[in-house]
Amino acid sequence: ISTTQEPTAIQRLLAMGWTISDAALFLGVSRQHLYMVLTGRRVSKRLTAKVDALPYRRLTRMRGASNYAADRRQYHCRHSGHVP
Repeated sequence: ISTTQEPTAIQRLLAMGWTISDAALFLGVSRQHLYMVLTGRRVSKRLTAKVDALPYRRLTRMRGASNYAADRRQYHCRHSGHVP
């Protein structure tokens, strides 16, 4: 019998270097909606899959809004099959 608990969705997100606010901005959803999906209060298979596909980020790096826009374009192009 194992006494270790599996990390929650929020803990996994934080371990990947994301805050809920940053991930919501990157994914194009509200912070509240993302939080509710991560805690199981709402169900969204599509958003859950997008969260699982988020790239790892460095925790200490400060990001500006312009970097988010570039990162979002690159992420969405990779995951939609679209070539810019």
